[in-house]
Amino acid sequence: MEIGFIGLGSMGGPMSRRLIEAGHKLTVFDTRKEAMEPLVKLGATAARSVADVADRVETVMTSLPSLDIGFKVACGEDGLTRGNRIKRYVDLSTTGSRAAVKTAEVMQKRGIVQIDCPVSGGVAGAEKGTLAVMTSGPKDEVDLVRPALEVFGKVFYCGESVLRRAYRGRGIYKHLFRARELHASELPGIELCTFCGVRRAPDHPMCPSDYAPLNAIWERFGYTEHPELQTQYVWKDVDENEPTAKTMRFWTKKLASSEPSGDTR
Repeated sequence: MEIGFIGLGSMGGPMSRRLIEAGHKLTVFDTRKEAMEPLVKLGATAARSVADVADRVETVMTSLPSLDIGFKVACGEDGLTRGNRIKRYVDLSTTGSRAAVKTAEVMQKRGIVQIDCPVSGGVAGAEKGTLAVMTSGPKDEVDLVRPALEVFGKVFYCGESVLRRAYRGRGIYKHLFRARELHASELPGIELCTFCGVRRAPDHPMCPSDYAPLNAIWERFGYTEHPELQTQYVWKDVDENEPTAKTMRFWTKKLASSEPSGDTR
């Protein structure tokens, strides 16, 4: 696969090296010429600028140290959006969901698909190919770059599941969870099945008059809530003018436990 890689520091350097070793054709750029030289010796092509990378390849990955640098590389005067060939932008930096939303809005206007893809595992994980690679974006686009991402470590697709009222009470959730757990149990080294759900106050304006938390259903399916594990996702609710952060709590289940039981009524 032809890939552009921008940001060849302590994380980006070993990740780009692993891509070359796996047989991918890389075009690289870093503001430091000395960071590109070892990769060029391995077969990579050195680009003249960020925009030059986006002129050469359809898929560009970045591993950058800060929000400001990330936004400048993606959307600046000589950024990725100035390129004529780029179709998808894979951000491997840990810059946060607010930055991802801001960048995605600009990318969308240029017809570029953004895949948010923070990694966890440190420099040692980048060197060994044992990173946790957490992806979000259009499923077909994520699947297209998955073989390259798997060079870095274990790939997780973070999607969203919503069950509309008209389809409740049919056991759909039960089947969804069973299929998800079955798939996870077939993967080597996976011991837990995990999901996170948004926490809203009972009087939140988005809650219907007959709102009831789904905690009892998750517990019946064998999941345990972990209030100590929280994160925030940013999106724009239908009643909002701008995206805001929502608190999410995690639920886990050991895969050795029984299949989900019960229904969604």
